[in-house]
Amino acid sequence: MDEELVDAPKAKSGSKKIILFVVLTLVLLGGGGVAAYMSGMLETDDAHDEPEKVEAPPPPVDTVFYHLPTMLANLASERGRPGFLKFTVALELTDSDAIPRIRRLEPRIIDILQVHFRELRIDDLRDSRGIPILRHELLMRINSAIHPAEISSVLLKEILIQ
Repeated sequence: MDEELVDAPKAKSGSKKIILFVVLTLVLLGGGGVAAYMSGMLETDDAHDEPEKVEAPPPPVDTVFYHLPTMLANLASERGRPGFLKFTVALELTDSDAIPRIRRLEPRIIDILQVHFRELRIDDLRDSRGIPILRHELLMRINSAIHPAEISSVLLKEILIQ
């Protein structure tokens, strides 16, 4: 009877080792399988048979610039002190067919720029938000004057405030 009591604990400890060995083996094999799947080693050739969908790049935009002459405008006076603005503007177009219309309407475009700049104060141009607002306002006014032609941007090449 003493022999049976001594052998019983050995049997339990041996079965725990076997179970632990089997579980660790399964975990390692499962982890290896997941790693192989995630790395793409287990992909079938069926996935490569499908044609890849590649988006075509957008067609190149033919940007054209129309340069206006350098202009000088009086700014709205502040505290009795007159201000002057010297500026050069380029118009950005995506359609070169609009250039003849812009050439014909250049006096009107210059007038729009002159009148708008005369309404500005020096502080309107020194503010960090001033230039983007100015560009947008000029874009809207010029596009209205040259309709149906259209410019895509007003580029301020030179601005000198005195």
